[in-house]
Amino acid sequence: YRVVLQEKVAKPFRTLISDSALLKELEKFGRVWHLDVLPDGASAFVTFKSPEVVGTLIEQGVITINSIDVSVKRMNIPVGQKQQDDEQKLQNLFSKPSSKPKNMKVDERRDPNKTVPPGYQFEWKVLVTNRSTQPRLLLTIEMPQQNERMFVLKGPTPTEKNPIRLMPGTTHTQSIIFQSKSHHQGPFKHTLLFNFSNWVLEHFITVRVAPASTESDLQLLTPVSTYVPPELPSGNEPALHIIEAFPPGRKCTIKGTQLYTQADYQGERDLLMYELPANINAVVEGTAKSNFNPWKMKTNFRKRLHELLWLEEAQQAKLTRAYDMRGVPIQHVTSFADGESLVGLQEPLIRVGCANLAEKRPSVQRADRVYAWLPDSPAQVQYEGFIHRVEGDALLLLFAPEFYGKHPHGTKMHLRFNVERITSRLMHRAVDDVLLEIVWPATPPLPSKAQLAEYDELEQRLPVA
Repeated sequence: YRVVLQEKVAKPFRTLISDSALLKELEKFGRVWHLDVLPDGASAFVTFKSPEVVGTLIEQGVITINSIDVSVKRMNIPVGQKQQDDEQKLQNLFSKPSSKPKNMKVDERRDPNKTVPPGYQFEWKVLVTNRSTQPRLLLTIEMPQQNERMFVLKGPTPTEKNPIRLMPGTTHTQSIIFQSKSHHQGPFKHTLLFNFSNWVLEHFITVRVAPASTESDLQLLTPVSTYVPPELPSGNEPALHIIEAFPPGRKCTIKGTQLYTQADYQGERDLLMYELPANINAVVEGTAKSNFNPWKMKTNFRKRLHELLWLEEAQQAKLTRAYDMRGVPIQHVTSFADGESLVGLQEPLIRVGCANLAEKRPSVQRADRVYAWLPDSPAQVQYEGFIHRVEGDALLLLFAPEFYGKHPHGTKMHLRFNVERITSRLMHRAVDDVLLEIVWPATPPLPSKAQLAEYDELEQRLPVA
C-alpha cells in the first residue's frame, strides 16, 4: 500500500512542491490515505487505499509535479512485528466493505449550514448511535490524509486494543476540532471512517468558511419570494388572421434567418399532421383522467409510442405557454451585443423583456414561433414571428416587415408562444415505419431471404453517428 517519492538534489517537498500540489497529483492515480514528508524535503512516504495503484506508480517509475521529476519506488517495510502489524491493519481496514446500515445513526451537534470566519477554531461532537438489537464493536475512527491538517480527532478515541462496545440503544460521542487559516475560504469537506469489526461506516463532514462580508453578499442572492409561474391564458381568443413573418418573395438580410424559412416540412415523402388527441391537453393539465396503458406488446406497440409522443408534446406546449405575456411593451432595436462585439442590423428586430429565461426550467428557444397582436383588437390580427435570440432577461423577435411601421416603439402587445411540431411529426412517422419483426423478434422460423435482404438494405440506409 506504500510508495516512497524521492528527489535528493532539489529536496522539493514542502518547498517547491507543497503538500496540496503533491496530493492533487497523487489523487489522479487513486485515493491517498496518508502522507509523511521527511524534514529535509528529499523524501515523501505515501500510503494508498489500493495496492493496484501502488503497482501502477511503481511501473511508471517517475511522476512530474511542478515541472520536477520525482522517482517512485516501493517502500521496503523493515522486518519486525510492529511493521507487520501496521501492514495487516491497513489490509484489514481497506478490505472491509463500506456500508451505512439503517440501524446505525450518525448525528452532528452543530448547524452544518452555518459559516465560520477564516482563522477560526471550534469544536463539535459527532454521535454514533446503535439502534439495532445486536451489539457493535467500534475498533477505531480513521481519517484519510488531508491537503492541510484542518480536521483533528480529539481524544479519547477507540483503539484496537481498547475498542468501544456499542450496546443496543447506546451512543458513542466523538469530539472533532476544526482549525482554518486566515487565507481559507470556501467549503472544506472530510471523511470519517468508523471502523467496525466487519465493515466500515463512512460519514462526510463539511465546514463552510467565509468572512461576514461574503455571507452578506450571498444573502442578496436569496430569492425574495417563491417562484410562481404566470397564469396560463385561456386560449379562447376569437378567430385569428395570421400575417406570416416570411410572405412569398421576402428576402431577409439578417444572418441566420434561413432556419425560419425552412421551418415547414419540405421532404420528398408526405408527412402527416399527427394532430394531438382532443383530450390529451386536459390529461396533461390534470383535469381529465388518463387511460394510458404502459404495457407494450407487439399488437399495441405503435399505439403506445404515439401516445407517449403526444403526452410529451402536450407537456412541452404547456410549459412553453407559461411564457405567454399580456400587454408587454416592445422595443425596436437595430443592433445587439454579441460577446464583446456589437452586431448591426439592416432590418430592425423587436426586444421584449421575459423573466426566468436563465432558470433551470424548460424555456423558449431560438426558432420557436411567437404570435403578437394588439390588446382588444377587434379583428384579432396576429403577426407570426420567430425568436431570433434569447438574452439573459429578454427575447429578440423577428416579424413581417409591415409590423414595425404599424407598431412603434413602446406599443404594448400580447404575445403567445408555440411549439415547433416538425420533429414530433417525424418521430410519429418513424413509429409508423418501424419493422415490428425487428422490434419484436419472432421465434423460429427464421426470417426468409427476402426479409433478410430487406433488413440489410435498411441497415445500409441508416445514418452513421
